[in-house]
Parts: sequence; structure tokens; C-alpha cells
Amino acid sequence: MSCALEAADTAADAGVTWVALHARTAAQMYEGKADWSAIATLKEHLKLKGIPVLGNGDIWSGQDGVRMVQETGCDGVVVGRRCLGRPWLFKDLVNSFAGSDERYLPTLFEVREVMYRHGGTIYVYLIYGMYEMLNIITQTEGVPEGVMIRSAFLNSASTKKEYKLLAGPGKLTRYLSIDRTLKGQTLGEESGLWIEAATTQPEVVLTPRIGIDYAEEAKDWPERYCWKDHPSLSR
Repeated sequence: MSCALEAADTAADAGVTWVALHARTAAQMYEGKADWSAIATLKEHLKLKGIPVLGNGDIWSGQDGVRMVQETGCDGVVVGRRCLGRPWLFKDLVNSFAGSDERYLPTLFEVREVMYRHGGTIYVYLIYGMYEMLNIITQTEGVPEGVMIRSAFLNSASTKKEYKLLAGPGKLTRYLSIDRTLKGQTLGEESGLWIEAATTQPEVVLTPRIGIDYAEEAKDWPERYCWKDHPSLSR
């Protein structure tokens, strides 16, 4: 916490008008419970400097935002990843801070509705506020299963650099201009996105996913289908 306080002092001395604190450590990543007491400590620390403090972490609803302010004394709240799957959260926060009892909390089925559609439905979502993820629903209607398209390559690729242009789910969607406007549409000419049969039959291997060391035992689960030793693989 001392490092956070020192950073806040430096920011205040540099002339910032607000300071926000996400109440998790880097080691926690996206797991565990946010330590709201750290927000309260920072608020008290900056009180004499007159710098308002915004709190962040574990705000799932409007009531959570109000409770954070009440418990920590912070001047407002910041919402990050929670709004990606809960776009209604902003309205819920506004209503809660205004003292309104109006709430909209959709069911899990409403949130994941597109996952229950027929095979061939396109499902695109945003992660980390910057990467669009392309998924294709693969089951019959009512069965929530799909596949994330993690990598691709251009038929004309011949160099390592060209093979890496679409090596990764974020790179793929950015290069092909795929975004959430396709969510819920069906593969085909109307959506402008379709899948064609391969002209070759590659050797496919099943490996653990990469970049998820924080996922404990799940990091070793074989859930990544790859074209064996293909140069387009990110690793």
C-alpha cells in the first residue's frame, strides 16, 4: 500500500485533479476480492491535499457502487471489466446514486442469449476494453457451445511477418475489421463472414491455452486446437 500512497503523492504534486485506485494487487490479476480498505486509506491520505479519490473493484451493481462510497468515503466509482458483460450497469449506478429503486438485472439467459442460438451464429465480444473476440456457435439451438477463432493466415503469406499478421484473436479481428456489429448474425453472404471447406487436411493437435498462468489448474486443460507447427501460431 505504501507504493500506492507514494504514487498518489507524486501524482498530486504533479497537479492531477483526481486519483483512482483499483483495489487489487498485480498478483491477484482478476481473481480474489478487492480490498476496499485500501481505497479508504488512500482517501484519508489525500484528504489534506484536497484530491478526490475514485474507487474501483468488485462493483457488480448500483448498490455495490453506493456501498463502496459509504464504506470508504471515496468521491465516486470507476467501472472497468464489469460493464463489458453488464452494459446496463451504468444505468443501475445512476439510479442507485440518485436514490431510485428502479433496477434492471437481466437473467443469465438474457446475458448469454446468443450462445443458445443455432450453429453458425456469430458471437463477438470485447475483452480488456480493446480486443474483439470472434466466436462461432457450433451446436443446435438451445445448447450453449462455440469455438473461438484464435488465429488465421493469408493464403498469400510467405514470410514470418506475413504469417503473424493474424496470429492471435485480437490481431485477427482487427485485420479483418470484425467487431460486435456482427454479434447475433449468421455466417453467410448477408453478414459478409463465412467459412469455406479447406483444400488441405492439416494435422491438428490439442494443447493447453497460452497466457493464462493465473488460471490455476485450468491453465493445463487441453482446449486449444492448432495446426501443428504452423508458422501462423503465436507460440
